Amino acid sequence: MTSHPFFRFLLVGSAAFVADIVYTKALLLFAVPIVPLRVSSFLIFSALVWYANRTYSFQVKTPPTCREYLKFMASASVGGAVNVAVSSYVLHTYTTLPFPTTLAIAAGVASGMVFNFMAMRYVVWGKEKS
Repeated sequence: MTSHPFFRFLLVGSAAFVADIVYTKALLLFAVPIVPLRVSSFLIFSALVWYANRTYSFQVKTPPTCREYLKFMASASVGGAVNVAVSSYVLHTYTTLPFPTTLAIAAGVASGMVFNFMAMRYVVWGKEKS
C-alpha cells in the first residue's frame, strides 16, 4: 500500500498532523500564546513535511535547493488557500447537511491534500522523480 507516492504522502501528512497537535497542546500547557505558537508550528512542520515528502514520499535523489523549498512553500500555501476556500464554500452552501462544520473541514482538507499532492508531484519535484 505504501509503494505509491500518494499513500506515502498521506502517511507523511497524517504523521505531521498528529505531531502538530501534540506540539500545540504541549506548548499550550506552558501558556505559550496561540499566534506565536501556531507560527512556530507552521515553520517547524512545513520544513519537516518538505523533507519527509522529498525523501520518503517522492524519493527525490537530487540535492535540495532553496528554489525547490520556496516552490514547496508556495505550493503548500496555495493548497492551504484551496482548503480554506472549499471549507468556506461547503459550510456556507450546504447548511442543511448533518454535521456541516465537520463535512466542510473534511472537504477542505481533502481538496487541499489533492492539490498539494499534484503540486508537489508535478511542480515542485516533477513527475519523473516520483
